[in-house]
Amino acid sequence: MKKWSTLPVLIMLLFQFSVAQTKREDIYTDFVLYQKRESLEKDLKERVIAKAFSLPLDSNTEFKYASACDAVTQFLFANSDEEKGFRKLFSYYDSLEYDIKKSFLEALYAVWPQSFRDDVQAVIEKENDAKLFTICAVYLFRCDTSVNNCNLLKIRMVEKFPGFDTLSILTELEKYLSYHTSFLRQKTPDIIELFKYRQASGEKTIYSFQRYNRDYPGIAIVQNANGSFVKNKNGSLMIFEQLARSGSDLPYFITNGSTPQGVYSIQGTNVSHNNFIGPTPTLQLILPFENKWEKYFRQNWDASQDSLMMYRNLLPPV
Repeated sequence: MKKWSTLPVLIMLLFQFSVAQTKREDIYTDFVLYQKRESLEKDLKERVIAKAFSLPLDSNTEFKYASACDAVTQFLFANSDEEKGFRKLFSYYDSLEYDIKKSFLEALYAVWPQSFRDDVQAVIEKENDAKLFTICAVYLFRCDTSVNNCNLLKIRMVEKFPGFDTLSILTELEKYLSYHTSFLRQKTPDIIELFKYRQASGEKTIYSFQRYNRDYPGIAIVQNANGSFVKNKNGSLMIFEQLARSGSDLPYFITNGSTPQGVYSIQGTNVSHNNFIGPTPTLQLILPFENKWEKYFRQNWDASQDSLMMYRNLLPPV
């Protein structure tokens, strides 16, 4: 039976307070204009990436390789310079510090989905860190989603981490390998029933609908507490185009992965000052595991309360 709380194509946001209007002058910057972005891209490719990957790889240059990998992930650069740099990183993988390994594997997942399968297979055989093992596993799973390959990956995980069920990232990896393909084939639950259910709650709700393939933007719509939807002046439904993809597009349960599905609690508003996207009004969100239940539900909390049941009750039964 499908559960709304695990529906991979829906993110629902609880809206529990009024939002102040952001002034236009607070959200303007020329950093995102075409010429500035062209200049930034040229600088990243030539100075940060190509120059770093041309250096010998040792303890004095590792941080430059890490910065280059982060730039590759963020801007999805993939050319011969990156390929040469990645092959060098594979050659020195065993001697790399944890942070550079992580940046490297994230960049690899982001821009080279098939080319380094054999190299990643060699790495996973000797990788003993749970998070790095997981990134390797999802890379290999994307290359081959067959039942046989999934079973081989799970067997390798159990062999390397006998207590894997005590590590949250590995328990999520096991679920991902076991059920991701079947989730793709499931019928989406009735959206109308979701709208009716949330109307009965009397809370304003923001829905963010996303595809499994996060290369495509999703949409967000707003439902008022009385069940009506926020509309434009001409009476049409107000739709906000949204991209819930991270640079790496790693699965939702891995740090720096794409936005997880689930029910978010809105805690406040802010303005992002990230130059790469420009100063943008934002909603401050949390999922249950990111803070205490009291903060999530915005109410006094009794330890005897069934938190999981309360969370599931935010969504209609299916």
